[in-house]
Amino acid sequence: MDILPEKEWQPDKDLRVETAFLPSIWNCFDESALAMALRLHKENEDISLSALTIAPPAGETAMRTLYALGFDNCARLDPGGADLRFAPEWAAELICRYCERAGGFDVLLFGQQSAEGNNSLTPALCAEKLHVPCISQVTELHCEKGKKLSVSCACSQGLVRRQASAPLVLSVGNAQISCLPAPTLKAKMTLGKKPVKRLVYEDLGLTEASMGGYTGLKLTGLEPVSLKRAARRITGATPTEIAKKLYNEYIKKALEEGQ
Repeated sequence: MDILPEKEWQPDKDLRVETAFLPSIWNCFDESALAMALRLHKENEDISLSALTIAPPAGETAMRTLYALGFDNCARLDPGGADLRFAPEWAAELICRYCERAGGFDVLLFGQQSAEGNNSLTPALCAEKLHVPCISQVTELHCEKGKKLSVSCACSQGLVRRQASAPLVLSVGNAQISCLPAPTLKAKMTLGKKPVKRLVYEDLGLTEASMGGYTGLKLTGLEPVSLKRAARRITGATPTEIAKKLYNEYIKKALEEGQ
């Protein structure tokens, strides 16, 4: 939404703004989690990678990219008319139902929060429902012997590295590896054409009406945040003169106010 001009904001009755015509990008936390998964697979080729997105049909483009990068299974659950922006309980229920349908898991990797909602609750709620440990703010991940992982995470004391055993849920924060590699053209033309598994609520033993018991916060207003700021050009005959003006007129004043 940051690249959508303010005059183009036209929320519908559910306070959603149409962005389908804009270029889409990965959520930074989700991208880090996916990159970690790929590196785990490189460290241990016996690891199988699966990806799930709860999204409209346009979400399949991202899933095909993951196929081209080496993921084994990709699925898209259609949210129907449900608004998941502020319903982490419902999102967690859907994910847990899918895990049961898929036959279990060793590690569930989540981005810590989505672009919309930003509640950071979904990973923790999934861990609670599945009765497994949850480690948040994960920054790095490596394989060890057996089903053990070396997990680095951020906390108030700094970075902590710990050994963890599967099954568990990992919520990825500001990770060291934050970008997915670009798939090769050959991989796009072959692996990228694999069909994405499509699911609806009924496949998980649910209906859209089931969401009534999982409703979270309700959005009551929506407006763009103005990112405009005043600017002033600093001029001078030499770089030294410009630097002195910058310090004396701005930096020095800010430092004095901070004291």
